[in-house]
Amino acid sequence: MSKGVVIVAFDSDTDQSNILKYTELAKISAAQVRRHLKLPVAIVTDKPIDGFDDVLIVDKPDSTTRHVQINKHHENYNWYNDYRRQLFYLTPYEQTLLIDADYFVQSDSFLRCFEYNDDFQIIGNVYDPTRRNSFDKYRLLPNRTIPQLWATAMYWNRNAGTHFEYANNIADNYDYYARVFEFSPAQYRNDMVFSIVGHMLPTSIMPWKMWMTGADCKLVDADERGLKFEFDNSLVRVNNDVHVLGKHLLFEDNLTLLKQWSSV
Repeated sequence: MSKGVVIVAFDSDTDQSNILKYTELAKISAAQVRRHLKLPVAIVTDKPIDGFDDVLIVDKPDSTTRHVQINKHHENYNWYNDYRRQLFYLTPYEQTLLIDADYFVQSDSFLRCFEYNDDFQIIGNVYDPTRRNSFDKYRLLPNRTIPQLWATAMYWNRNAGTHFEYANNIADNYDYYARVFEFSPAQYRNDMVFSIVGHMLPTSIMPWKMWMTGADCKLVDADERGLKFEFDNSLVRVNNDVHVLGKHLLFEDNLTLLKQWSSV
């Protein structure tokens, strides 16, 4: 039975003509997967690119507008976030792990998903390594009826088709579900869609917390001891699988640092 990891990444131009190179970030994430999980990695993107075992070329999905601060300037860019629900039909693997391009694997924990092989698995809990409990407010969807799940990392096998059919139904009726569960429909969020899927269909929660750093945590170092972040005049080093929210990772100096780190 084939096993592999899928990463979705689309580069985006800002309104000030800067390029946010999500595909370069995905290459770094893929290198970490190969090192720690020893699995092939496929990318879903809109152009040919090297550095992956499989390249699945698609049209860019619909986007919403976000902003990023570059050199003290706020710039708008298109955020291409709506493709995860299509991946059941695209993955070349019978057992698939999806991770975000800014999720950096530093252990073999995710191999347990393949060993357990329950049909659909997703992250359910988050840990803030700065110990500020930044994400406690996201434990439940806004109407406080069901847990919020995190589509940052998901696992599925060939029996999970119903989960993705339901995800497509929710996404196609996103405004309706936003009213029911009281979240904002302004920006499409995979977390909202798959939280509802996980509530309605049999779903396994991955048995560990996802470490995640907030947008204010700035990468200052990366070596064999892990990634070091600065926040509130403090420092923390993370030597664990970690999802990094800060878009500063896409700046050239940080991409260079991370490429060096992942290639050692």
